[in-house]
Amino acid sequence: MSEAPAPASSVMFSAAATSSSFQPTLPETPAISKRQMSQPTQRPARREAEEFGEPRVAMPLAGCIRQSGWGLPTVAPEVILFFKATLYVGTKNHLRPRDEADFAALLPLLTDEQRAWLREAVSSVYVGEHPWLRRL
Repeated sequence: MSEAPAPASSVMFSAAATSSSFQPTLPETPAISKRQMSQPTQRPARREAEEFGEPRVAMPLAGCIRQSGWGLPTVAPEVILFFKATLYVGTKNHLRPRDEADFAALLPLLTDEQRAWLREAVSSVYVGEHPWLRRL
């Protein structure tokens, strides 16, 4: 039984993972010339971005992960609410009771900046008026 190749961003481990001399190996990546590296990359225009699947909503990774009161990394509340607001759109499971409860519990804790990001993010991907936008 052959295994599918691992994605380029993953780390592959050999069967000798229990060995004290274990070294993870990264898959080979294609060579990039110095000329390619020196050329600035341009972001596609909005129409092209939608065609090529570039995300319409983005946040730096450092902003997505926050320290909890216990010192553990957690997902930012506005990111969780964005996921819940846009999950299962067009199905009977859209805006489940537990999502509404989470929104009601987290809404008072959001700062003005977090509310603004959530409002903009939801309105950029949700077609029509989302019920939560009025309360943000």
